[in-house]
Parts: sequence; structure tokens; C-alpha cells
Amino acid sequence: SITLWVNGKYYTGEQIDDNRYRIIMKDITHAGVYKANVYDGDNLLFEGLPFHVEKEGSKEKDLF
Repeated sequence: SITLWVNGKYYTGEQIDDNRYRIIMKDITHAGVYKANVYDGDNLLFEGLPFHVEKEGSKEKDLF
């Protein structure tokens, strides 16, 4: 399973299809650029992957 670590919290992804996951991060409400560590199980896939939050209740955004 895919998990993101952002600002000291882990968020688990829900698989949508073979290559995409939906991850809801209700704790992130301020606009700005954030960085995530992306894990597949215990394996670190990406470290410091940047993503942009446009506003509270932001739109879905593809990281890859």
C-alpha cells in the first residue's frame, strides 16, 4: 500500500486503479508547497516530493 509522510503525519492511499491512489489529507488546509515522502509498504520510493495546495478543500492533484 502507498503511504505519504507529510509534516510528521502518515496518510494512507486508497488504490483507484493499477497506477493511481487517492490520499485524503484533511489536516493540510493552508495554501503552499509541501513535501512528502512516499512509501510502498516499508520501502521509501520518493523523498521530499513537492506538491502544491491551492486552497482549503483543494482540487485533486496528480503527484506523478
